[in-house]
Amino acid sequence: MKWLFPFLFLAAVILSLFSGDGGQMTNALLEEISLAIQTMLTLTGAMCFWSGMMHIAKDSGVSKAIGKALTPWIGKLIPKIKGESAESVTLNLSANLLGLGNAATPLGLRAVQCMAAEGLPAESFATFIVMNCCSLQLIPTTVVSLRYQAGSVAPMEILPAVWLCSLLSVVSALFAVRLCYFLFIGRRKK
Repeated sequence: MKWLFPFLFLAAVILSLFSGDGGQMTNALLEEISLAIQTMLTLTGAMCFWSGMMHIAKDSGVSKAIGKALTPWIGKLIPKIKGESAESVTLNLSANLLGLGNAATPLGLRAVQCMAAEGLPAESFATFIVMNCCSLQLIPTTVVSLRYQAGSVAPMEILPAVWLCSLLSVVSALFAVRLCYFLFIGRRKK
């Protein structure tokens, strides 16, 4: 990829110069740079807000309370999870529920470190990583922000479709993890 984009950019510049459309290319380039900066600022604002909310929840103890409430549910999905691992997993899943994939990444890394320190089995790691990647989303913040920035009249009208798709993807992925564990690891133990 590091070679593809420079190649495409240089090819576009050379072709526009030979076709005599250098002025149009320059205008398009400046317009797209402006649009990219506006999009970046829109997403940064939403990301900062929700990341700040996650820190407030952690500092105020709300995340710990949510972690304790969700531990029985998470415990059914991720065997032998407890303590700081459960809290870290809960924070990660909360960030994913809000559609904050980038904010969820450091939380996910922290969860994996805690899980490794507690010596949880490989199935627990696989289940957590699948749940993190598929990410059940209640509020797809990034997509809603992009739709709003693009001028959508109703940027949140996609919520039912997002809920259905994310629920189906998480359920399918968890089923696949359990099936693979049973087929490839569970049989060896017997």
